[in-house]
Amino acid sequence: MTIGGINYYSYKDPLHGAAIRQMDAQAIFMEFEQKVDKRYLQSFSEAIKGIKGKYKEAINEAIKKQDFIGLMQLYNNQQREEEVLFKFLGQKQEHITHVDLLYKLASVKFFDASENPNKWNEVYAEQKILHWQKYEDMDAFFLRISFGSMLPSFDTSKADLRTYTKAQREQLLKTLELHQKAYSITADNKELISSLKSWAERLKKSMHLQS
Repeated sequence: MTIGGINYYSYKDPLHGAAIRQMDAQAIFMEFEQKVDKRYLQSFSEAIKGIKGKYKEAINEAIKKQDFIGLMQLYNNQQREEEVLFKFLGQKQEHITHVDLLYKLASVKFFDASENPNKWNEVYAEQKILHWQKYEDMDAFFLRISFGSMLPSFDTSKADLRTYTKAQREQLLKTLELHQKAYSITADNKELISSLKSWAERLKKSMHLQS
């Protein structure tokens, strides 16, 4: 297929092509089934750790002072903040599908002449997806690549992908903003948090292209 002047190729069976690319496809397919990708879980984990860290010193101080009323209040406040993040995680897993993961899976299935057909590169895949989104309507793209044969349970003819994805991404950005407010940056997680913030910015860019 050709999109925006670039030709793309694929193995006949996207889950049984080159060994390394096959493993990448299987890993992303598992993310699609769970409706939660690795980066979201990393962001969620850092946010939870940040919340716990925020209350840790105060909780330890309350224990030393045997301030049990204050301690209970601190635990309740911490629990409420964590429950908000768990709520969003639960809502995400209730989505009927995850279009961004469909794009990610398509980036494994299709490769251009500049790529190594035996290996998937996540950074280049993101650039490739942005190119697809810039030059081809979402519905037309998924119709063109025949995801029905790839994911039999997903029928694009019965879903308004544009409306559904817009609402899904808006919710995701709202959740990531909550995550970022809770982050506690340390020497150990500085690089990870920087990459997660960059991911959020790329998501905003992707939303702009699809609007």
